[in-house]
Amino acid sequence: MPKKKAKGDIQLYLLPPISFDGPRDKTTKPFASVSILDPVITIERHHGKYHVAARFNMETTILNYYENQKRDGHEYFFQDIRLQYWSSRPDEMLSMKPESDPSAALTVTRGTETKLSVGAEISLSETPSANVSLGLDRTRTLTVEYALSTWSLSAHRIIMPKTTEALSSRLPAGSKKKPPESGAKEQPVFQWFWAGTHRQTETLTPDLKYTVKRHVVAKRIIPIESFPSLREEKMEEEEPDETKEVSNNGPETTGVQDAPPPREEAKKTKSSEKAPRLNTLENLLQFTFHVEVRVRKRFGRFQRLIRLSGNQVKGKLLKPSCQQGFTLRAIPNRKGVPTDDTPDINALLNSIKNEYDGRWDELGDLDFFGLAGALKEVQVETERETERETLLDLERLREQETQTERG
Repeated sequence: MPKKKAKGDIQLYLLPPISFDGPRDKTTKPFASVSILDPVITIERHHGKYHVAARFNMETTILNYYENQKRDGHEYFFQDIRLQYWSSRPDEMLSMKPESDPSAALTVTRGTETKLSVGAEISLSETPSANVSLGLDRTRTLTVEYALSTWSLSAHRIIMPKTTEALSSRLPAGSKKKPPESGAKEQPVFQWFWAGTHRQTETLTPDLKYTVKRHVVAKRIIPIESFPSLREEKMEEEEPDETKEVSNNGPETTGVQDAPPPREEAKKTKSSEKAPRLNTLENLLQFTFHVEVRVRKRFGRFQRLIRLSGNQVKGKLLKPSCQQGFTLRAIPNRKGVPTDDTPDINALLNSIKNEYDGRWDELGDLDFFGLAGALKEVQVETERETERETLLDLERLREQETQTERG
């Protein structure tokens, strides 16, 4: 018999992975691929708000690395990776991960799935620093990320002009495909930009030449009173039924109303032309992104000599770049939406990080919710022990006060 879902559980929507390569140009062979791995959409409720988040690992790979190098002797390497979050609600409240870091960008080091040529080995370009981040993925296990100084990250909100152009005109030049539409014009709202630091370091590390994976979280925050599943139920209860007959004390109706005055009709027509309501559960469970990967082809010694450059990692930018729009979408299910407060995923991740500080390998394939539950039990037991010790201390103080009064 299946276990009945409790009201305070975090809702999970498990989604299939997405993969594509590019550029899709008749004159250019694809040189990069992008995989959206372990995607999941979560719904939490706490602190008076609902938190709806898309979580996934984005893996970018340079295709046929060794074949290209063997053919012409020139290495391919990443120039930069741009990921944009698109939305028809530019003013929505967001919480996005990862955050900007000009000196280091995080890279996932566990669970890499892309197969490379024989002899290619994915490894960290340097010893992992203390800057570690944990994330939740589709398999309910933890994604472990370490900071690498070979990348910098800029993450920021995009402020668009009031006169927003059509979706297709906002795509970067050379883009063949656009993100799927969701019934309203979408525009870029948030952007992550990872840039390689090879110009400064003058070195090419494995994460710049082969493949690199990042954990991304795009979270929408909605006040409880504005969340559609609750608001719509209330509206349905309050909405009058126009086809229902009025009591005998009033006139009868068949659901057909008299024509309103011209001015009122104009107002009605204008309001009906407005875009459909965007804050629905279906739209909240849909996240649209656009990714662009730029790759360079390393110059040979002769080319560097001609350019009078001693930098060994200079190269020609390959055009067009690899670009693609994609959408993560879950099928709405109001029965699964939590009606009571749930645990805070960020708080649980921080607790696990503190508990396993420096022992990341021990996490293995442990279930996130099982691990979080165990930590919660330990925390509750610790609080009980602290409470018992506090009561004992109070009892001792009372005894001392009693003895002092008698003396």
